[in-house]
Amino acid sequence: MSNIQTEALKEPLLLFKKVGEEILRLRREKGLTQIGLAQKIGVTQQEISRVENGDNCSLSTLHRIAKALDNDIEISFKEKNHEKI
Repeated sequence: MSNIQTEALKEPLLLFKKVGEEILRLRREKGLTQIGLAQKIGVTQQEISRVENGDNCSLSTLHRIAKALDNDIEISFKEKNHEKI
């Protein structure tokens, strides 16, 4: 596998990790436990743990988490500058 392919695979993992860290921060800010948040949105505590640890989750789950934490989801796409070698 080339370095470019390896880097491309890492990018989604970094995104999930950042999302999970933000959810953890917001949950703690609201004084909620993983169980409390899970009960609010109808999933298991294990699902919340997985999301906070950077595992993939559906957009539906992400939307419900954001709503339960009184937050909006903001997604932006930015064009990258690719250097030609």
